[in-house]
Amino acid sequence: MAPFVSILSPNNTRPRAAFFGKAGLEVMLRDQLTLTTWLCLGGIVQTLLFLTLGRVALLPAITWLAYHAFTTVAMSVGWMQNTYMENVILKKFSAQYVDEQGKSNGRPASSDVVVLLIGMRVNHPLGLFTPGLKDFVGFFQSMAEDLETHADEFGYLGMTSWISNGARATKNELLNVGYFRTTEGLEAFAHSKYHMEG
Repeated sequence: MAPFVSILSPNNTRPRAAFFGKAGLEVMLRDQLTLTTWLCLGGIVQTLLFLTLGRVALLPAITWLAYHAFTTVAMSVGWMQNTYMENVILKKFSAQYVDEQGKSNGRPASSDVVVLLIGMRVNHPLGLFTPGLKDFVGFFQSMAEDLETHADEFGYLGMTSWISNGARATKNELLNVGYFRTTEGLEAFAHSKYHMEG
């Protein structure tokens, strides 16, 4: 096994839960109603303002949309810094428990269960419309279906999903947690045609 090399400095304090992230309250409020309900409420408020103030009531909405359209285009073409890339580690990494000296402490379990954490977060201002994202999602879905079909061959036990919806207001991180009986099973899948095609 290769020695553990830390990307980040060791930290003695546990990070605060993502629930308390800068977008946590916004997400909690947004998630209380469906998107359709929020749009209908916004339409009612906009109508009342228009009936009261006339055309000037449209200026805040037009300004807000124009600002966000401009920043999306500006980040996409490189005129502005892409704020969605803040705190992104641009290399492969994994989480490891280390001892007080920062050394990997070996096997954490009495029996073999391999946990694969594989996630994605769209760091492009276009979000779901990012070029190539549809193909990427298709590859992942195909591989997940192949894992289900060939579970016994690879010792695949299942997968759960998690979304971090408190870290930022949109384009949150999606994490899939896969479980395998052995490292060999995971490696066999990684080198199989099902994974290599993707």
